Amino acid sequence: MNISWYCFATFTFAIIFISVTASSDVDQTRSECKDMDGEIKLFIFREKTKKIKDCDWIKNKKHLKRWCTVEIVRNHCIKLCNNCPFSPPPKFFGLIPVKSSSTAWSESVAFAEVETDLERLGSLSYSEEGKKKERKMQNAMDAYAINSEKGIVREYVQLCRMYADLLRKIPGISNKLRDGFYGSMMKIALGLNGTHTEMESQIKGVKMRGWPFKIATDDVPEFEAYQAGSLMEAIALAAEQAVIHGDKETAVSLALTVAGALHDGFLTKDLKRTKVRNDGTVVYVPNSAPEDRMKRFKEVYKEKYSGRPAFECPMLAQAINHGITPANAGIALLRAFGSIGWLKGKSKSEWNLIDADGVKIDLENYIDDLIDFVSKSADVLLGNCKIRKTGTSIKDNYAGRDGKEWYHWKYKKISAKKCPSFKKDLSNRPEDISHGLIELQFASKIRAVGSDYFNRDPNYFGISDVDIHRFLMSVLNRFIVDLNAKVDDRFSCDLDSETRPNSKSCANGRTMPKRLMSVSQLLDIAIAARDYPEVRCDVLSVVNAILPIFLEGHKDFHGIFKYNKIRHVVAPLMSKYYFYWYESGVIDCQKE
Repeated sequence: MNISWYCFATFTFAIIFISVTASSDVDQTRSECKDMDGEIKLFIFREKTKKIKDCDWIKNKKHLKRWCTVEIVRNHCIKLCNNCPFSPPPKFFGLIPVKSSSTAWSESVAFAEVETDLERLGSLSYSEEGKKKERKMQNAMDAYAINSEKGIVREYVQLCRMYADLLRKIPGISNKLRDGFYGSMMKIALGLNGTHTEMESQIKGVKMRGWPFKIATDDVPEFEAYQAGSLMEAIALAAEQAVIHGDKETAVSLALTVAGALHDGFLTKDLKRTKVRNDGTVVYVPNSAPEDRMKRFKEVYKEKYSGRPAFECPMLAQAINHGITPANAGIALLRAFGSIGWLKGKSKSEWNLIDADGVKIDLENYIDDLIDFVSKSADVLLGNCKIRKTGTSIKDNYAGRDGKEWYHWKYKKISAKKCPSFKKDLSNRPEDISHGLIELQFASKIRAVGSDYFNRDPNYFGISDVDIHRFLMSVLNRFIVDLNAKVDDRFSCDLDSETRPNSKSCANGRTMPKRLMSVSQLLDIAIAARDYPEVRCDVLSVVNAILPIFLEGHKDFHGIFKYNKIRHVVAPLMSKYYFYWYESGVIDCQKE
């Protein structure tokens, strides 16, 4: 039976509902549809359609009466052809247009530019949809506490970080709005903190504290790096804000919970537990760990990862973004410690932490270990980066003069000599845009914590302004294909400027239009470089290529898309705050 697809979109602030309708005899049950080459689960592509000759259409497979959402079908179709039988997405909620034509930055003008955006964003929390989302969030927390499924709380983790970032980065927010953001953030942070557990890890064979997720199997939760690191970062950022909002007791409680989990998995020297090598690299099982730990790891990972580097060589590096994520949590914890006073030896009486075996941990020793972990993580990231110069490859896209330095790195750095299975593995590829954001944000965050809590020294952890410029140039030279191209053709998927829809680099969240959500966060590195006059024009080039995509009324506008995507608004909003004058600046740069 042929299925006719059509969608409608309704717009209330940022709330978009996409629906697909068919004949009444079709069971309207939706299923998860997974991207595969030429096929979606339960559906199969036909070679021709009546509407568009060269594009595949969907037919129900064996009358299973299952549905795929329009977004998934459209994105899969984009992988196979350039013209799909779906109307383009409507224009959704974004940031209001820039009003000022100033050529110099002013704090009062900057806040005036984003004040309405903040109020509109805040109103989402009080809307009926926002209340529904809170109920949905509680259900998700309850479900995660029971089954430890990955992804079930990810959206709320990201929202928690978003609220913390807004509270920290933008002065002048009204008390009412600040209280609203703070309240929304703390509901999430306390809910996440309530799912903290202590249990014996099947892989480690000893008790561990923190937030386990089911990664390698559907029935074994494990204390891993990526999902748990992101969750720990959100809670630690909330702890910093709790101090600022006068709730030090809650801040201490949240900080100690994260501190215990980060210690068990990453700071401890206990080889039964740690996932960190001596050089700071995050691995699955250190080479010197007890043999029974490696054996249990192999048992858990065998079915899903056999033959792949994660299984064959667990003593070698995890993907770079996996290792950086708990380091981001470490940065957030340093911020929490700084706000409480622990970095300066204050409030020691409120420090009360033991290790997983019940042995008391000294505050100064913990801080030393935490600083060491964050510093070594910076060394690991820079050690993975190769310095290259613009204009030496046909893949280079930089519009300025040749010879500028930029960084190239891979999704995972493993020697094929040490791990032969890595040679043909799909992770042996240049870093892609969605995972690369984590490394770029790490570089920005590590300098910010140095400025805020370590004697105003952004270089404290070893990432310099030169490194920031090289990362910025990576964006300009490879992630941005053409500054003047239409939005859908403006950005690549990886550091080799890959744009083929059927490539691994362009899969999943890197498909269009999802890629634009990753593009928004490339602005973080431009914001980090804003105070370096010598790179001003490069910074403005990045802003000019990306910010207009989120400005309503601009020819490039694509919006924030959906309510649950508002977590991506921080980087565009902060770019508007710092670079509302970007158009005048770009004109000046063109004259130079």
